[in-house]
Amino acid sequence: MKGKKFQKYLTQVLSQTEEAEKLEETIKTFKLIMKMQTYHVETRTGFFTFLSEILHFEGLKIFGLQTLVLLFTCLGILSVSDMSEYIPAFMPLFALAVIPALFQNKTYMMEEIEAVTRSSTAQIILAKLILLSAANLVSFTILAVLEKYSGNSSVSMIVFILYAAVPFLSCMVMMLRCIRLQKKDMALPCMFMSLFFCLCWGASAFAFPWLYRMSATGIWIIAFIVFGSFYVKEIYYIIKAAKEGRNYGIIN
Repeated sequence: MKGKKFQKYLTQVLSQTEEAEKLEETIKTFKLIMKMQTYHVETRTGFFTFLSEILHFEGLKIFGLQTLVLLFTCLGILSVSDMSEYIPAFMPLFALAVIPALFQNKTYMMEEIEAVTRSSTAQIILAKLILLSAANLVSFTILAVLEKYSGNSSVSMIVFILYAAVPFLSCMVMMLRCIRLQKKDMALPCMFMSLFFCLCWGASAFAFPWLYRMSATGIWIIAFIVFGSFYVKEIYYIIKAAKEGRNYGIIN
């Protein structure tokens, strides 16, 4: 009986030794193969290259909607060119036009797929915001020139910029915070909110006519600083997340 136990113990020791030798041999073979391999360092896609790809796939939608809003706003401003207090009522429409691009991943339930791609959602949103900012800058410049040379306007260029920027920035801050803090798709509520902002700014021309006098310019400047600060803060969050490769917003 003792002989059988000893034989069994000896067999186990020999098998373990043989397995250790095979493992060591496998490791040596693997190291040799790895040394013979030629490494190719894959070049990362630069941000400007990535931006051009976003422009290729999203450019038509972004600039197309902005152009439609610009045409509608131009007609609206020309129809009320002698009543500058109605200018802010048109500006939330430019924020309304950016909703399909910014909320596209949530609308089509593509958040998880975007989260595992090489480009984070923060990089995608940042690229879209750059394109949208370029489109808005062109649109606001055209509106400023139109307002200046319409012949009936009595507002200065600084006041027009405030009338255009404050309503637009307030809507954009609301949308970016919805993307960052809300799980569910907020595209439709943001659309209604933008239209509600249009009504509110239009109604303010009736309810608060003093708000559109030169003496109230300071209030507009304060509002511009407040909403501009919140907007810059959101952009900072996006840039920081993009640099760290993190996602911007909650993935549902």
